[in-house]
Amino acid sequence: IQAVEGGERDDGAGAWSWDMLDPKKVFDKPGSYYRNWFACLLIGTINNLAYVIVNSSAQSLTDTFDKGNLLGLVPAANVTAGVFAQSLNTMLFPYITAKGRIGANSMVFFSALALLGISAYPGSFLYSYWSCLFFIVILGGACSFGESAILGYLHKFPPQLVSGWSTGTGCA
Repeated sequence: IQAVEGGERDDGAGAWSWDMLDPKKVFDKPGSYYRNWFACLLIGTINNLAYVIVNSSAQSLTDTFDKGNLLGLVPAANVTAGVFAQSLNTMLFPYITAKGRIGANSMVFFSALALLGISAYPGSFLYSYWSCLFFIVILGGACSFGESAILGYLHKFPPQLVSGWSTGTGCA
């Protein structure tokens, strides 16, 4: 913080004025930047939403199957495959394009999400606590793989777009 003429302080941000609300000054980037930023926000939200929902519903899931003593297995299953999934993405990086990895991961992600829903539905052929845990492991791995694959793909875009991704994961 430096003193400026007239004894006022300058914190580097400058003084506030009504001009700061001028849309021409606030939105000073091309429209494609904002489109891409909101796309990153949406993708970040979708990628992390399943992870957050699974952890948030752990108590309900264990109560459904009367397995309250196994509550810790749900978040553990959600996180376990993450280390391996990110390592797998690193190994596949030179051989498969980012779009290929993201596309394959999307299929695994939505399949695991659907099968988790089926396995938690009473009366379904997959209805059991252990099948739910299995699909949670797959879903958690897909979330981690998707995160590393998408963040790796973002190197082709302006670095500020990572804030869109980060905001999306926070929204989840």
